[in-house]
Amino acid sequence: MSTFDISFIDSNALIVTDDYSSSLVDYVYAPSISINSVDQPTESVDQSSELSSDRTAPQVEQMVVKALFWADDVSRCHYIEFGDVLAFDATYKTNMYKMIFVPFTGVDHHKRCVTFGARMICDETTESYVWLLETFVKCQPKPPILVLTDQDAAMQNAVLKVFPTSAHRLCMWHIMMKLPTKIKGCNVDNNEDRMAIHNLVWDVLIDKDDFEMRWNTLMSQYDLTDHEWLNVMYGIRERWVPCYFNDLDMCCLMKTTSRCESSNAMFKVNTNRYNSLLQFLMSFDTALNGQRHTQRELEFNMMNSSPLLPTSLRIEEHASRIYTPALLVEVHKEIERGMM
Repeated sequence: MSTFDISFIDSNALIVTDDYSSSLVDYVYAPSISINSVDQPTESVDQSSELSSDRTAPQVEQMVVKALFWADDVSRCHYIEFGDVLAFDATYKTNMYKMIFVPFTGVDHHKRCVTFGARMICDETTESYVWLLETFVKCQPKPPILVLTDQDAAMQNAVLKVFPTSAHRLCMWHIMMKLPTKIKGCNVDNNEDRMAIHNLVWDVLIDKDDFEMRWNTLMSQYDLTDHEWLNVMYGIRERWVPCYFNDLDMCCLMKTTSRCESSNAMFKVNTNRYNSLLQFLMSFDTALNGQRHTQRELEFNMMNSSPLLPTSLRIEEHASRIYTPALLVEVHKEIERGMM
């Protein structure tokens, strides 16, 4: 029966603070407590041990770690700057205790993934996600403008409860990946027909009325007006089709949770399902340092170089002084589109 000892975790990770002057971890145990793997609680626990915080954790049962959340100063600073759009998605097989790992992910000014914090939980219930998001709120000074998740019902319920003023967007990629199987046997059997539906839902330049008109035209054209799944997706179109988010700032930063999956893959490079919690946290820290090192390199290169400007327009010169190279590419595209 495998066990791990919380005392082996970096001491900084055991500090729970209210002024957020150091790493925040919620919930943790006192160093002397030895804890079995999550699915096999220990029968003998040192009753004289005290918790390292006087906070009451709703997910602690029989002295077994049920959920962890952690974020350092850099992550919190990143959220202040880039936290308008927040995405999170679950990943598995990162540790021997079968805890589910989910980092909070955003996009920085170089259009790279940035991590705002991370958590591990034992299950994907609404209660677990509510605890997670409420702990995240304690750590950050503002709610996000937009929250992006997949179609998991527990996630959706938790987001609606904890972030009532934030827009909630469903991952387009997960929905569109279901298209070939959901309409299998219908008239949409070739790439040309599927491409027409994809081009419509991914178009960020059309307005709501245009989308609805073109959707109904496509459904009639391919004899899909009575298709149950497509009608359900159309009924919740305000939660996943881009044109319904055009009035939100930064709405086009992320339309899918693919960035979350990219972050998950980065964190899983040096981890596997046989890792102890300590080994996983060390691997996570290494991956996070790599992410931040890349960001510092991009900052250095930007500060010590001048971009090449395709035109002599003053607006482009102005953009080159205020935008990063990655965003300047998007400005170039808009200028070229406007000059056509």
